[in-house]
Amino acid sequence: LVERGTLLIKHIFGGTSRIIPFWAGLGLEERNFLGRGLTLGISAVGTAEPQIMGGRSQAAFEAYTFLPSTFKLPVFAGVHFNRGSEFYQTYGDSGSGDPANFLSMHYLSFGLKAKTYFPVGPFFLHLGFDSNLVLADIPSEAVRHLEDGRTKNIDFGLNNGLSAISVFFMKLIYDSRNRPVLPSSGSLVELSARSGSPLTLSNYTFLKAEFLASRFFAMGSHAFSLHLYGASMMGNLPLFEKIYIGDVQDLIPQRALGLNLSVAPSPNIMNTGISDIRWGTAAAKATMRYDYTFYQGEAFVYRANFFISGGMFMLSTATRLRYREGGFWETAPIDLTANFGVHLDTRLGIFSLSISNVIGRLPL
Repeated sequence: LVERGTLLIKHIFGGTSRIIPFWAGLGLEERNFLGRGLTLGISAVGTAEPQIMGGRSQAAFEAYTFLPSTFKLPVFAGVHFNRGSEFYQTYGDSGSGDPANFLSMHYLSFGLKAKTYFPVGPFFLHLGFDSNLVLADIPSEAVRHLEDGRTKNIDFGLNNGLSAISVFFMKLIYDSRNRPVLPSSGSLVELSARSGSPLTLSNYTFLKAEFLASRFFAMGSHAFSLHLYGASMMGNLPLFEKIYIGDVQDLIPQRALGLNLSVAPSPNIMNTGISDIRWGTAAAKATMRYDYTFYQGEAFVYRANFFISGGMFMLSTATRLRYREGGFWETAPIDLTANFGVHLDTRLGIFSLSISNVIGRLPL
């Protein structure tokens, strides 16, 4: 039994990229509000104006509560607001990431989310509903000019003006890990599905399925783990339901509360068509990880792990898979991914000091 603090730092946002001079934000979570076992969380992030034509600053906010025993089933409810932009390339080499070749599509988004969960045998079943109103300003001429002289229209997967993205989702979880934070043994398996349709009052009809499996092996202070991920989706998918390149490539900055902060492409180490893809509808990833626990304590830092991970991922789009242009590696482009650094389990939360953190906060 380890005594932990109830006020946690969930997010520390901050950095710079080639397109955004800086961004900053913070996320806090209180897990025992008023001593009643209630969880309250709030996060916010803002950016400077991006250095592209027509760019504007972005901001995002979210707040949520978790009621573990107020009702017969635990209840999670939250709200969020985004004033965001999606950057899209119009000219130039797809592997350069030069901001001069990008423009932006602006949108506003406001959403509500509610979910609950309960045991089903050795599993936990999570059920919920996620509803968003999106006001998108789609450019009249969103066209990619390719280096060979061809052009293609850019599909954001969003209706111009106001539309609704209403999603019913479910997730089945099996978790036998010895601890949820920096585990060293056991397994984690997640099967999830998200669906939008007129039945959920959505303007977008789609189905999205995801699979995640992790297995951990302990050897004293050392731990090895294998991680597999897969995603497939079909239908009229809105932009925010697709897989972003930063979701599967550790060397690309992840989104901050849904905001896109970078135009960097995947490094394309395998020399495939991966540098052309920013959002995909089919993904797969396999990685291995090694952890070494070099510190355990009971004060501010409970555990400190050095880790190194590496693997391979694939990200593709419905168009590439349908028409199979350019051969196998253009249809299903792959790339390598890697990361290493230190994870700290502290009284104020989990902190990661890694090469991906550094790369994600530099103007590369």
